[in-house]
Amino acid sequence: MSVRIKQLVSYAAGFTMLYAACASTMGIFAWSELFLHPRLSKQFRTDDPTINKTYVPKETVTGLQCLVIAFPLPLLVLTWWCLVESDSSVQHRYLARSQLGVAKPDWLPAKLHLYHASCVALLLILGINGVLTNGFKLIISNARPDFIARCQPQDSNALYVSFDQCTQTNRWILYEGLKSTPSGHSSFAAAGLGFLYLWQVRHTRVSKWRHLWCPILCLVVMVSRVIDHRHHWYDVIAGCALGLSVCALVWRSLLREEAPQILPV
Repeated sequence: MSVRIKQLVSYAAGFTMLYAACASTMGIFAWSELFLHPRLSKQFRTDDPTINKTYVPKETVTGLQCLVIAFPLPLLVLTWWCLVESDSSVQHRYLARSQLGVAKPDWLPAKLHLYHASCVALLLILGINGVLTNGFKLIISNARPDFIARCQPQDSNALYVSFDQCTQTNRWILYEGLKSTPSGHSSFAAAGLGFLYLWQVRHTRVSKWRHLWCPILCLVVMVSRVIDHRHHWYDVIAGCALGLSVCALVWRSLLREEAPQILPV
Protein backbone atom coordinates (compact mmCIF):
# COMPACT_ATOMS: atom_id res chain seq x y z
CA MET A 1 0.00 0.00 0.00
CA SER A 2 1.45 3.34 -1.05
CA VAL A 3 2.12 6.12 1.41
CA ARG A 4 -0.67 8.26 -0.07
CA ILE A 5 -3.26 5.51 0.27
CA LYS A 6 -2.24 4.95 3.89
CA GLN A 7 -2.58 8.67 4.57
CA LEU A 8 -5.98 8.75 2.87
CA VAL A 9 -7.20 5.76 4.92
CA SER A 10 -5.93 7.42 8.09
CA TYR A 11 -7.64 10.67 7.08
CA ALA A 12 -10.98 8.92 6.48
CA ALA A 13 -10.63 6.93 9.71
CA GLY A 14 -10.45 10.21 11.59
CA PHE A 15 -14.02 10.92 10.48
CA THR A 16 -15.33 7.51 11.57
CA MET A 17 -17.26 8.93 14.51
CA LEU A 18 -18.90 11.50 12.26
CA TYR A 19 -19.78 8.89 9.63
CA ALA A 20 -21.36 6.76 12.38
CA ALA A 21 -23.25 9.76 13.77
CA CYS A 22 -24.64 10.58 10.32
CA ALA A 23 -25.75 6.99 9.71
CA SER A 24 -27.29 6.52 13.17
CA THR A 25 -29.22 9.80 13.19
CA MET A 26 -30.55 9.17 9.69
CA GLY A 27 -31.58 5.66 10.74
CA ILE A 28 -33.33 6.88 13.89
CA PHE A 29 -35.12 9.56 11.87
CA ALA A 30 -36.38 7.02 9.31
CA TRP A 31 -37.47 4.62 12.08
CA SER A 32 -39.38 7.30 13.99
CA GLU A 33 -41.00 8.52 10.78
CA LEU A 34 -42.20 5.11 9.65
CA PHE A 35 -42.92 3.15 12.83
CA LEU A 36 -43.77 5.54 15.69
CA HIS A 37 -46.99 7.45 16.17
CA PRO A 38 -47.96 10.35 18.47
CA ARG A 39 -49.97 10.15 21.69
CA LEU A 40 -53.61 9.32 20.96
CA SER A 41 -55.25 10.08 24.33
CA LYS A 42 -56.41 13.63 23.69
CA GLN A 43 -59.91 14.99 23.12
CA PHE A 44 -60.61 17.81 20.66
CA ARG A 45 -63.39 20.34 20.27
CA THR A 46 -65.00 19.99 16.86
CA ASP A 47 -65.84 23.71 16.83
CA ASP A 48 -62.23 24.77 17.45
CA PRO A 49 -61.41 27.01 14.45
CA THR A 50 -57.67 26.37 14.78
CA ILE A 51 -58.05 22.68 13.87
CA ASN A 52 -61.16 22.87 11.68
CA LYS A 53 -59.57 23.86 8.36
CA THR A 54 -60.20 21.94 5.17
CA TYR A 55 -57.91 19.06 4.25
CA VAL A 56 -55.82 19.81 1.14
CA PRO A 57 -54.61 16.50 -0.37
CA LYS A 58 -52.21 18.11 -2.86
CA GLU A 59 -49.44 19.95 -1.03
CA THR A 60 -47.67 22.93 -2.56
CA VAL A 61 -44.32 21.47 -1.45
CA THR A 62 -44.43 17.72 -0.92
CA GLY A 63 -42.31 15.84 1.60
CA LEU A 64 -40.08 14.48 -1.16
CA GLN A 65 -39.59 17.92 -2.66
CA CYS A 66 -38.67 19.28 0.77
CA LEU A 67 -36.04 16.57 1.23
CA VAL A 68 -34.62 17.44 -2.21
CA ILE A 69 -34.44 21.09 -1.17
CA ALA A 70 -32.73 20.15 2.10
CA PHE A 71 -30.04 17.79 0.77
CA PRO A 72 -29.56 17.08 -2.97
CA LEU A 73 -29.88 20.79 -3.82
CA PRO A 74 -27.26 22.00 -1.28
CA LEU A 75 -25.04 19.06 -2.25
CA LEU A 76 -25.27 20.05 -5.91
CA VAL A 77 -24.34 23.66 -5.10
CA LEU A 78 -21.42 22.55 -2.91
CA THR A 79 -20.22 20.29 -5.73
CA TRP A 80 -20.37 23.20 -8.14
CA TRP A 81 -18.38 25.54 -5.93
CA CYS A 82 -15.73 23.02 -4.83
CA LEU A 83 -15.26 20.83 -7.90
CA VAL A 84 -16.41 22.85 -10.92
CA GLU A 85 -16.12 26.58 -10.28
CA SER A 86 -12.73 28.24 -10.69
CA ASP A 87 -10.47 28.56 -7.66
CA SER A 88 -10.74 32.34 -7.87
CA SER A 89 -14.35 32.12 -6.63
CA VAL A 90 -13.80 29.83 -3.65
CA GLN A 91 -11.74 30.63 -0.58
CA HIS A 92 -10.07 27.40 0.56
CA ARG A 93 -9.58 28.42 4.14
CA TYR A 94 -11.06 25.49 6.00
CA LEU A 95 -8.95 24.70 9.06
CA ALA A 96 -5.99 22.36 8.51
CA ARG A 97 -6.96 20.35 11.58
CA SER A 98 -10.60 19.85 12.53
CA GLN A 99 -12.07 19.96 16.02
CA LEU A 100 -11.70 16.15 16.12
CA GLY A 101 -7.98 16.39 15.39
CA VAL A 102 -8.13 15.06 11.82
CA ALA A 103 -5.19 16.41 9.87
CA LYS A 104 -5.40 17.02 6.12
CA PRO A 105 -2.65 15.24 4.13
CA ASP A 106 -0.32 17.77 2.52
CA TRP A 107 -1.03 16.45 -0.97
CA LEU A 108 -4.83 16.60 -0.62
CA PRO A 109 -6.22 19.75 -2.32
CA ALA A 110 -7.80 22.13 0.15
CA LYS A 111 -11.01 22.33 -1.89
CA LEU A 112 -11.49 18.54 -1.65
CA HIS A 113 -10.91 18.66 2.09
CA LEU A 114 -13.45 21.49 2.33
CA TYR A 115 -15.93 19.60 0.14
CA HIS A 116 -15.65 16.39 2.16
CA ALA A 117 -15.97 18.09 5.53
CA SER A 118 -18.89 20.21 4.32
CA CYS A 119 -20.83 17.20 3.00
CA VAL A 120 -20.32 15.34 6.29
CA ALA A 121 -21.46 18.40 8.25
CA LEU A 122 -24.55 18.78 6.06
CA LEU A 123 -25.52 15.13 6.56
CA LEU A 124 -25.02 15.42 10.31
CA ILE A 125 -27.12 18.58 10.47
CA LEU A 126 -30.01 16.93 8.63
CA GLY A 127 -29.74 13.75 10.71
CA ILE A 128 -29.80 15.55 14.05
CA ASN A 129 -32.55 17.86 12.82
CA GLY A 130 -34.66 14.88 11.74
CA VAL A 131 -34.33 13.12 15.09
CA LEU A 132 -35.16 16.26 17.09
CA THR A 133 -38.03 17.29 14.83
CA ASN A 134 -39.74 13.89 15.01
CA GLY A 135 -39.03 13.62 18.72
CA PHE A 136 -40.81 16.91 19.43
CA LYS A 137 -43.67 16.00 17.08
CA LEU A 138 -44.31 12.71 18.88
CA ILE A 139 -44.00 14.18 22.38
CA ILE A 140 -46.05 17.33 21.79
CA SER A 141 -48.67 15.55 19.65
CA ASN A 142 -50.27 18.82 18.56
CA ALA A 143 -53.20 18.69 16.12
CA ARG A 144 -52.79 20.17 12.66
CA PRO A 145 -55.16 22.90 11.44
CA ASP A 146 -56.98 20.27 9.32
CA PHE A 147 -57.24 17.60 12.03
CA ILE A 148 -61.06 17.45 12.25
CA ALA A 149 -61.27 17.01 8.46
CA ARG A 150 -58.69 14.23 8.68
CA CYS A 151 -60.47 12.58 11.60
CA GLN A 152 -63.96 12.46 10.01
CA PRO A 153 -65.72 12.00 13.39
CA GLN A 154 -68.59 9.51 13.68
CA ASP A 155 -70.91 12.17 15.05
CA SER A 156 -70.39 15.41 13.18
CA ASN A 157 -72.57 17.23 15.74
CA ALA A 158 -70.58 16.11 18.78
CA LEU A 159 -68.83 18.91 20.65
CA TYR A 160 -65.84 16.76 21.60
CA VAL A 161 -64.15 13.99 19.66
CA SER A 162 -61.39 11.58 20.64
CA PHE A 163 -59.06 9.63 18.42
CA ASP A 164 -61.08 6.38 18.64
CA GLN A 165 -64.16 8.21 17.33
CA CYS A 166 -62.47 9.02 14.02
CA THR A 167 -63.69 7.12 10.97
CA GLN A 168 -60.65 7.91 8.84
CA THR A 169 -59.51 4.57 7.39
CA ASN A 170 -56.08 5.80 6.31
CA ARG A 171 -54.07 5.53 9.52
CA TRP A 172 -51.14 7.46 8.00
CA ILE A 173 -53.30 10.52 7.29
CA LEU A 174 -54.79 10.31 10.78
CA TYR A 175 -51.48 9.92 12.64
CA GLU A 176 -49.95 12.74 10.62
CA GLY A 177 -52.80 14.93 11.83
CA LEU A 178 -51.26 14.92 15.31
CA LYS A 179 -47.73 15.86 14.23
CA SER A 180 -48.07 19.58 13.73
CA THR A 181 -45.40 21.00 16.06
CA PRO A 182 -42.76 21.70 14.93
CA SER A 183 -43.00 21.86 11.14
CA GLY A 184 -40.69 19.26 9.59
CA HIS A 185 -40.72 20.98 6.21
CA SER A 186 -39.62 24.23 7.85
CA SER A 187 -36.92 22.62 10.01
CA PHE A 188 -35.39 20.68 7.11
CA ALA A 189 -35.53 23.63 4.72
CA ALA A 190 -33.97 25.92 7.33
CA ALA A 191 -31.28 23.36 8.22
CA GLY A 192 -30.24 22.56 4.65
CA LEU A 193 -30.62 25.98 3.06
CA GLY A 194 -29.36 27.74 6.20
CA PHE A 195 -26.17 25.71 6.03
CA LEU A 196 -25.81 26.38 2.31
CA TYR A 197 -26.31 30.13 2.74
CA LEU A 198 -23.78 30.31 5.58
CA TRP A 199 -21.30 28.19 3.62
CA GLN A 200 -21.53 30.34 0.51
CA VAL A 201 -21.20 33.58 2.45
CA ARG A 202 -18.13 32.22 4.28
CA HIS A 203 -16.37 30.35 1.49
CA THR A 204 -17.07 32.20 -1.76
CA ARG A 205 -15.84 35.53 -3.03
CA VAL A 206 -19.01 36.50 -4.92
CA SER A 207 -21.58 39.01 -3.67
CA LYS A 208 -23.71 37.90 -0.73
CA TRP A 209 -26.77 39.04 -2.66
CA ARG A 210 -26.34 36.08 -4.98
CA HIS A 211 -27.11 33.72 -2.11
CA LEU A 212 -30.38 35.31 -0.96
CA TRP A 213 -32.33 32.68 -2.90
CA CYS A 214 -31.62 30.31 0.00
CA PRO A 215 -33.62 32.16 2.70
CA ILE A 216 -36.26 33.13 0.12
CA LEU A 217 -36.81 29.49 -0.87
CA CYS A 218 -36.96 28.54 2.81
CA LEU A 219 -39.59 31.22 3.39
CA VAL A 220 -41.64 29.92 0.45
CA VAL A 221 -41.64 26.44 2.01
CA MET A 222 -42.71 27.82 5.38
CA VAL A 223 -45.55 29.93 3.99
CA SER A 224 -46.80 27.02 1.88
CA ARG A 225 -47.27 24.89 5.00
CA VAL A 226 -49.63 27.46 6.51
CA ILE A 227 -51.49 28.00 3.24
CA ASP A 228 -51.96 24.24 2.81
CA HIS A 229 -53.43 24.01 6.36
CA ARG A 230 -50.65 21.64 7.39
CA HIS A 231 -49.29 23.83 10.19
CA HIS A 232 -50.09 26.71 12.50
CA TRP A 233 -47.98 29.83 12.14
CA TYR A 234 -46.03 29.02 15.31
CA ASP A 235 -45.21 25.53 13.97
CA VAL A 236 -43.24 26.90 11.03
CA ILE A 237 -41.42 29.42 13.22
CA ALA A 238 -40.52 26.67 15.71
CA GLY A 239 -39.35 24.41 12.88
CA CYS A 240 -37.22 27.15 11.34
CA ALA A 241 -35.67 27.99 14.72
CA LEU A 242 -34.88 24.32 15.33
CA GLY A 243 -33.26 23.83 11.94
CA LEU A 244 -31.14 26.97 12.25
CA SER A 245 -30.08 26.05 15.80
CA VAL A 246 -28.87 22.61 14.72
CA CYS A 247 -27.07 24.18 11.76
CA ALA A 248 -25.31 26.72 13.99
CA LEU A 249 -24.32 24.07 16.54
CA VAL A 250 -22.77 21.72 13.98
CA TRP A 251 -21.09 24.56 12.12
CA ARG A 252 -19.48 25.82 15.30
CA SER A 253 -18.32 22.32 16.20
CA LEU A 254 -16.98 21.16 12.83
CA LEU A 255 -16.45 24.03 10.39
CA ARG A 256 -15.23 26.85 12.58
CA GLU A 257 -11.70 27.94 11.72
CA GLU A 258 -9.18 27.72 14.54
CA ALA A 259 -6.92 30.36 13.07
CA PRO A 260 -6.95 32.64 10.00
CA GLN A 261 -5.04 30.82 7.29
CA ILE A 262 -5.08 29.97 3.61
CA LEU A 263 -4.47 26.31 2.90
CA PRO A 264 -2.26 25.41 -0.06
CA VAL A 265 -4.22 24.27 -3.09
